[in-house]
Amino acid sequence: MSNAEHEALGEETLKYVEELIEQQIILGELDAVFDLAASQGEEEDRRSRSSSSSFDDTKGKRRQQETFWERYVLNIDMPRACLLILVVTILQTIVRHALFGQGRLATLQPEDPVPFFSDLSTFDHFTGNGANSENLLRNAEVSILMYYAPWSLHSMEMREIYSRVGERFRHFKGVRFSAVNCAANDGECKKNYKLFSYPIIVANVGRVAILYQDSPTEEHLFRWIYHMLHPATRVQSYDQFERILFEYDRCVVGYFDFQNVKPGALPPGYIAYIAAAMNLAQNGEQVENIQFAVVTNATLAAKLGITRSGAIRVFHIDNGVMFHEYPEKGEQKAQAIASWAITSKFNPSVVKWVSFAELELVGKSAKLHDTLNSADTSVVLMTSPRSKLFVGAAYTIFKQVAAEARDCSNDSESLLPDQADFWRNRTRDVQLRVKEIKMMCNRDKVPEEEAMKCCETITSENPNFCKGPCDEEAETCERTESSEIAICASISNATDYEGLVRQCCHKGRPRRLHQRAAWALSTSEKLLCEWAQITKWPAYQIFEDEDDTAYMDRCSANRTLQFVAMDRSNYLYTKLGLKNGEDAVLIVDSKQEAFYVLRKPLQSAAQLREFISLYDKNLLEPEVLTENRSVYSSRRSDELSSSRIEKLCSAADIEKNVLSRNVTYDSLVFFSGGSWHAPSTAVAHLMHALKHYFSAFDSLIKIFIIDSSRNTLPYELRFDRLPALVFFPSRRSAQSVKFPSGLPVTLPNLLSFVLSRCQSELRWRIALSACSDKCLLQGPHRLRRQISILKVEISLLRRLAMSPASENPEVLGQLVHQLIKRRTLQIRSARHLERLLLAIRSSKELVPEETDRFIKQTIFTQWVLYNAFGLKY
Repeated sequence: MSNAEHEALGEETLKYVEELIEQQIILGELDAVFDLAASQGEEEDRRSRSSSSSFDDTKGKRRQQETFWERYVLNIDMPRACLLILVVTILQTIVRHALFGQGRLATLQPEDPVPFFSDLSTFDHFTGNGANSENLLRNAEVSILMYYAPWSLHSMEMREIYSRVGERFRHFKGVRFSAVNCAANDGECKKNYKLFSYPIIVANVGRVAILYQDSPTEEHLFRWIYHMLHPATRVQSYDQFERILFEYDRCVVGYFDFQNVKPGALPPGYIAYIAAAMNLAQNGEQVENIQFAVVTNATLAAKLGITRSGAIRVFHIDNGVMFHEYPEKGEQKAQAIASWAITSKFNPSVVKWVSFAELELVGKSAKLHDTLNSADTSVVLMTSPRSKLFVGAAYTIFKQVAAEARDCSNDSESLLPDQADFWRNRTRDVQLRVKEIKMMCNRDKVPEEEAMKCCETITSENPNFCKGPCDEEAETCERTESSEIAICASISNATDYEGLVRQCCHKGRPRRLHQRAAWALSTSEKLLCEWAQITKWPAYQIFEDEDDTAYMDRCSANRTLQFVAMDRSNYLYTKLGLKNGEDAVLIVDSKQEAFYVLRKPLQSAAQLREFISLYDKNLLEPEVLTENRSVYSSRRSDELSSSRIEKLCSAADIEKNVLSRNVTYDSLVFFSGGSWHAPSTAVAHLMHALKHYFSAFDSLIKIFIIDSSRNTLPYELRFDRLPALVFFPSRRSAQSVKFPSGLPVTLPNLLSFVLSRCQSELRWRIALSACSDKCLLQGPHRLRRQISILKVEISLLRRLAMSPASENPEVLGQLVHQLIKRRTLQIRSARHLERLLLAIRSSKELVPEETDRFIKQTIFTQWVLYNAFGLKY
């Protein structure tokens, strides 16, 4: 029998069983109704059967029909029958769902997906369809695609950054930004990919797909996309090659002969080489130190020692120019070439870049720890990520001093002095370059019509404005002599005098309409301006003396020194409380476990040399880590409400609020490991509960918390294990006690730990405040009974003292006298306590709330306790 016949037979069987059950249920309902009617008309049936019938058969049948109607229909109890039918119907429904429901539960249909991006710079495939690479690359050379889920918090955070970067690349027509909802149930994305985290950003360039694995910041994403657009640079001279080598420390050179190939064709291996340069973007820190270059000139290639088209070499600086060559029979794939360029053995870079891409994959990284401990001393620069668009002023100065410190070779062929001179010249030109770029970016905000109006005004008022020495073959003519002509106010921030001459003049004459100069910015210039807005170039000026011939000599120093650079958008930058948006320089001494921060902006190489020199002479004071300077301490402890734990932000706060001799309250300090420390966060709620318990006695006990990971504490306040809980008695901080490490941290244990060590006044106030109405009513009676018992004991003791039967009456008399004195003091205290309870009960009947405050806080209660019960300060 076939499968189809089996399925048909199964369906027929299920249908038959269902109909049979329905028939049985209907018959059961009728039987129940008939039984109910029959029970009510049982006597009438009995009379009917006993009497003889005198009618004929026809009349007898009619009589039987009438009797059935009267007995079984008219005499039915309708409410009971309806209830019975309802119960049977419900049972029928339950049985039917149990047998034929196939275990399916009722589910709510999901809502239709809605757009996730509201801006026009990003094309949102919110339905999850149509986001394959073939469709995306039809209208663009480079496709940037973000896989997101609407419910993902990381996707929501990345949405604004992704939109802003897409808006900044609006001038570049070859780039298209798209996004796809990979959580839509009916979308192709969810069916084709199984993603476990969001968002995921991928760049598609032809058949090459590059995954974004850097920090989720606008700077890193912009730099990553720009690298996709310019993965390699063309080298046309040996001087250009040396400049690239000086700037990046490593230069990967590929020689490709375009002359011996067919028109429109590419040399073998060229596509794989460019794809390898793109793959470099997946390693953020390698982008800072490696540059891919293309050589098409056979003469230049021969000078570099390359004779074969398709050959690849990676160069680096040692005593001379050193290189490694990619194997001729090696795998010609992008990933293999990129891995070879990254993993080839080289000397350490002049400045080592540290990236923390692992942290974006929800992992931990020991990279910074390992880097700082690889040398005795590390000079660290925290700056914006380096880009091929522009090298910042701080990094330029930093690289110059690093190159000077590394030059310890006396070899005449060494290029390290040339590298130091290269960065020295770059430092001298950087301020002028920044000024030019700022003026260029301002030009983009001024319409070209304003520039033309200004030219017309100046040339009409000054006919000799465009006259001057000029090369007849040049397209533009620049005046060599200065002029006192004022630039129009509308464009004064967008051009200088020489730029105005180029804009207004052509070959010594005013420009005509058809001879207009290009006022609008090119695409590359616009991208440079966008990068300037993102990185927020420092407003302070670079002071670099052109006559500065100083040179940093570290060759005779006993301590090894390494230079490290990292992005300032990291935890360490915020932890140190550095000013947001400014570059920072610090020295980390791994042996002394100390660090030193250059608090002033880095403005010259001489400033950095002096900072390092002071460290070598041990003239710098190590920084003390406190939360007062950290950006995390947004609220001070005095701004917190009384229901929250007070926060200590430095070791000075502990000295002032806990260890001082003037402190009149007991202190309980919770030494936390930070918000990231799981053991500390696990017991933090118990500290809040303890604070709430003692909140009414704030003048007698205070609970503090301090983050040990963000503050430098004295040696005696450092603990091997965190969290730690320490109790400091008032005026006796030297007698502090640490919560036992073997005791579970529970609320009863914490209360026992505090109450057994706190001052007596606090215990009395807690006891009085805990006295209920029943306590206030029965307490005086019990105290009076206790007083009477004490009086009887005193009388018995006096009789004992007068007894002559004692063998040693003098000693017995002294002991009895002490007992009598103690009992007398107990009677006096009991009487005072009785009066106090009576006063509390009478006042509580009048003003309950004021009575509670009277017990917990007033000075009068303090006087009563100290004078009536013999408490001591």
